[in-house]
Amino acid sequence: MSRQGMSISPPQVQAGAPQGTVCISVEVAGPPDVVWLKLTQRNDVAFWFGNLSDDLKPGVEIRLDFGDGDFFTIANVRLHAPHDIEYEWRFLGTGPSNRITWRIEDTLVGASVTVNDAEPLRSKATVDELTEGWTDFLRRLQDHMATGLVTRYDWRRDFEGAVDLESPPELAAQRLLGPAADRSWMPFGSSEIADAARVRLDTTSPDYVISRVGRKHLDRLTFTIGSDTWQGTTCCELAVKPRGQGSLLTVHHKGWDDISNNPSVCMVSRRLFAEAWIEALNRARLVPNRNR
Repeated sequence: MSRQGMSISPPQVQAGAPQGTVCISVEVAGPPDVVWLKLTQRNDVAFWFGNLSDDLKPGVEIRLDFGDGDFFTIANVRLHAPHDIEYEWRFLGTGPSNRITWRIEDTLVGASVTVNDAEPLRSKATVDELTEGWTDFLRRLQDHMATGLVTRYDWRRDFEGAVDLESPPELAAQRLLGPAADRSWMPFGSSEIADAARVRLDTTSPDYVISRVGRKHLDRLTFTIGSDTWQGTTCCELAVKPRGQGSLLTVHHKGWDDISNNPSVCMVSRRLFAEAWIEALNRARLVPNRNR
């Protein structure tokens, strides 16, 4: 049967992956040498995934940018054309280092593409979330290979970021999130996180209003952020979780599609806060280790 005459099944999760690993395969309508381009060349990757700062190549640190404030930094690239690709990436440049491998194999349909995303300390919840995300990305690759059209998503409605901390969870939570925490790491400088507090991202930014502050647990801080120009509010959750011998600080800031009927306004605001949170996560890494 010809390549064109065969149906192509959706992405399939591979069973038996090691702890912390996501493994998914998909069939695509194209030979391995064409798929190789779609995974390594910046002009081809832009159709279905994101914007590479350069073609994938060894010895160069590369950025995969999604245009909404989210990105991965890519390093330690190894290429074995046209079948194997390996690299390490960090989400937002702050998250844990994940090992990504791609395997491309010839099939009757065109090619089989398998991605492995490995990070041994991941929780089961994170594995499940990444499984959903990779399934979506591979479906977009599959659709692009079948149609030649742009299939990448427009922008992500939530912001999520994380950074590894050397300090134990109790100390990190106390110094980063507690009532007497060092607030200078946050995007709002040393402004108090309290109901009705008005804060700014910098000296030129508009005022934002904090509300519904929640501190039910020492390791978690929740609050909403609004603006006089927004029609709704966004919700923030900051948390410290155990991770290996240290801890992980996470930021989840959602509700960006509720602040305006204009999607571009929502995306621009989301990108502005993403940049601010990334800077904050980098500052937070140092706070628990300071002498007080």
